[in-house]
Amino acid sequence: MSEGSLQAPIRHPLNWQEPEFTDTAKIDEEMRRVFDICHGCRRCFNLCDSFPRLFDLIDNSPTEELDGVKSEDFAPVVEACTLCDMCFMTKCPYVPPHEFNLDFPHLMLRYRAAEAAAGKTHFVAGQLAQMDRNGSIATVVAPIANWGSDSKNKLTRKIAEKVAGIDARAELMGAGLLDFSLQLPLLSPTFQCDYSANLGRIDMTFLNRLVEEQNKFCVESGNAEKMALHVKVRNGLAKGTVEATYNDLKISVLREKDGSKRKLVSVVANIVLRGKNERGSTNQPFKVGNIYYRREPTDGILRFIWRSSMTGLLETMVPKNISGGKLPD
Repeated sequence: MSEGSLQAPIRHPLNWQEPEFTDTAKIDEEMRRVFDICHGCRRCFNLCDSFPRLFDLIDNSPTEELDGVKSEDFAPVVEACTLCDMCFMTKCPYVPPHEFNLDFPHLMLRYRAAEAAAGKTHFVAGQLAQMDRNGSIATVVAPIANWGSDSKNKLTRKIAEKVAGIDARAELMGAGLLDFSLQLPLLSPTFQCDYSANLGRIDMTFLNRLVEEQNKFCVESGNAEKMALHVKVRNGLAKGTVEATYNDLKISVLREKDGSKRKLVSVVANIVLRGKNERGSTNQPFKVGNIYYRREPTDGILRFIWRSSMTGLLETMVPKNISGGKLPD
């Protein structure tokens, strides 16, 4: 028997065009098979709320086994699944090539497909799923939200502090406009995707809140006028580039022990930063950083995208021997 989680999981394609894919009797049979295996293992108890809900259903049933749970009570378990794939990619020991052939996220997807085919999808959920349309509508609101959340806006921030308890001094989302594209093959047997992004003008001091624990450097001042990144991911390895145009960017290199500024090294680092000018004027140096990051077992898709992008972003600002090659969470 080949144990899962000791090698890369193998994901079988969904036979979504087969009639039995949305057969409720077949789905219920498969759910009971999978849920019974999960009940005996419980390794995923600390992931999404699907698993605590499932285990509570079983523990509170008359028999304290799956046979004491009604099929109609499975709906909250499916509802809680976010399709993050953490159980399949990092936790479950029974994913293919194990003979149990367990794929919890695909089963949740199959249940939802059957619900949609039967016309049982809620109206609100259907509207929320219209991501392209909703994203287009939200772009109209973005300038208003950025204006209202600006820490310099004393009126709206004071109101937010009184109503929502958000400190008026706290720096919220910057004014950068993000255009993001992700191509994620759902039927790929390995972890692969392509993503790209373009980011508008943003104050780079926001980075200090994300890397301060690394205690290597900080951004004193400056803006990124624009950024672009292009990344290909194959078998969990991200490769690509970050292109950034900075305006008056100034960094400080810090001592690792106490976080104090290394003045001479900081001067040299800023000379190098302005000198490595691959395009544009010295006031707006165009920098290119290489993205190279292998997915860790604990990386969900969003964390993976963030951490892989940061490898290239940090390289556009500081040499690796200064940043230490460490990444913020």
